Amino acid sequence: MIDLSCENTLAPVPSDGDKAKQCYVRPFIYVDLNAGVQVNDQFRFFFNVQNLTDARAPLASGAYASNPNYLSSWHYAGLVGRNFSAGASFNF
Repeated sequence: MIDLSCENTLAPVPSDGDKAKQCYVRPFIYVDLNAGVQVNDQFRFFFNVQNLTDARAPLASGAYASNPNYLSSWHYAGLVGRNFSAGASFNF
């Protein structure tokens, strides 16, 4: 059985520290922006900004031994940072 309690955390805890506080991960909120312009029935422009505010993922030091101190499945946008993309689509 996997122990998900804070008692057996692998995160370094100061000798006078509280293990329960080591399990806390601060909230992480990010915003994406997507815009598009339909020029006509065959042509469309689009622009995207992922993680508009460039929010950083919170540290989760006891998350996984093989990952860089983040919950990578939840905080991928915070690891990558702000990302832009643009393009056009054509229908014929």
